[in-house]
Amino acid sequence: MNIIFITPVYNDWESVKILSKDLKEISDVNSWNSHLVIVNDCSPKLINYEKDSLGLKSDILNLYSNQGNQKCITIGLSFVYDKFKDYDYVIILDADGEDKPSDIKKLIDLAKSNNDDKIIFSKRQKRNENKTYIFFYTLYKIFFYILTGKTINIGHFSCISKKLISKVLSVDGIWVHYCAALIKSKLSYDTVPCDKGLRYKGKTNQSKRMLLFHGLASMIVFQDIIILKAAVASLVGIIFTSLSFIIIFFAKLFIIEIFGFEFNANTMIILAIVFLIFSQIFITSLFYLIKKESNMFLLEKEIYKRFINN
Repeated sequence: MNIIFITPVYNDWESVKILSKDLKEISDVNSWNSHLVIVNDCSPKLINYEKDSLGLKSDILNLYSNQGNQKCITIGLSFVYDKFKDYDYVIILDADGEDKPSDIKKLIDLAKSNNDDKIIFSKRQKRNENKTYIFFYTLYKIFFYILTGKTINIGHFSCISKKLISKVLSVDGIWVHYCAALIKSKLSYDTVPCDKGLRYKGKTNQSKRMLLFHGLASMIVFQDIIILKAAVASLVGIIFTSLSFIIIFFAKLFIIEIFGFEFNANTMIILAIVFLIFSQIFITSLFYLIKKESNMFLLEKEIYKRFINN
């Protein structure tokens, strides 16, 4: 069986060396013919091939500029789709050891049992983060569900069969957020429970700002759904304020008190302002959705080459 591993890297070369050796060990045990694709996200520090040997045969894609791990994943997938012909599965995982190589076989086995028709993701069970991180991550998942109607409980540690690669690369939003785009798509997927592993070396390179951007990027993928909900909510607001305005107008005209409340000109002005705000949101949302539908296009499969400095 031929397996290709894709891992995004930013400066974490010591972990890459350990990961490569671990991947070779598990490949030897399972008689896999494996290859590692490292997407170097414009790291200031570069690996030295003469001094540092990797366990697996590898390609390193050096990017012109820092793109973030989500875009790195898509660049790696595009490279595999373009350059490799003889492989069975692609495994996407982090280089730091938190995606455990020992779980890879479980992902592949589940893919096989589904006739390679499903993308297989790891689903985090036991986590190693502190309570503060877990609290805010839980809030993010709740907020994501409220805005999108979807549950996000997977990471990008995943297994894709060869016959699904082209479909994955055609998914809208795949360049923005890998997991969110596939959740939104109609491609079938399944999950395998996996505990989070311990880091091989050092601390994470991800700052709080990067984590926030990562969360917002997942919602950008669903922007049409979120904006549609905003349009519907604003339309309800328009109807409500319009009815309120009419009721208040006639109550004022015939000097009727509603619930003991006497309405005045200020009430009418406030309602008019609220009406205009809802109208602006509705019109803006409507124009955005129409424009988005009229400007739909697919990125060319070889666009990844523009990012690589090899």
